[in-house]
Amino acid sequence: MSNPNKELLGNVLADIESDENLIEYIQPDIDSTKDLIPHVPVDMNLTGISEGFISSSNFGPCIAFLLQFTYNGKERCLLSHFSYGFDERGMRLYEILERFLNDIFICLTDHLGIKNIIPNPSEDVSLSNFILLIAGGDIDQSEDIKRAFSLLNLHCNNETIRLFKSSDVLFIYYQLLSRTIILKSVEKDVSEQTEEAIGQFFLE
Repeated sequence: MSNPNKELLGNVLADIESDENLIEYIQPDIDSTKDLIPHVPVDMNLTGISEGFISSSNFGPCIAFLLQFTYNGKERCLLSHFSYGFDERGMRLYEILERFLNDIFICLTDHLGIKNIIPNPSEDVSLSNFILLIAGGDIDQSEDIKRAFSLLNLHCNNETIRLFKSSDVLFIYYQLLSRTIILKSVEKDVSEQTEEAIGQFFLE
């Protein structure tokens, strides 16, 4: 049986490999392209939406949420630089997922200047073609968050759906089913005492 998530990731990687100008998109010369490609820089713990190029830096143990979607027929990308703005310890996985999906809803409505994201012909609002990439994060700190988002790739379920309180959250949930790519964390954050000990070692 084929894995939809692996197929999606394969298609994304194939698109990247076929792009001869990949380096220009990843690290563009902003001065020479600013009139052609809109650029939105995103600071820590903030979110931005762009029609073109979007970037952030110094993630360290922070998590990057990169959402590609179509708004009224035009492609957009949303980047959230999450620096653990709330404590998810003790929360159930579906509660963590619901909190983040609601945050995505708030970001979309705020940045796009709309009240609802559910397609409504009378309001000329149409959002579709969602693909979410989650990357970065401390190995331990980000574990529950990534496990929560893995629910989107398990089709688990009516039990989870019944617990969601918002129709907008439910809409995003359906949009991201088997369309969420989660990259494993490779960074391990250390305590201040360990950082000081390492620094002292190199000074001696």
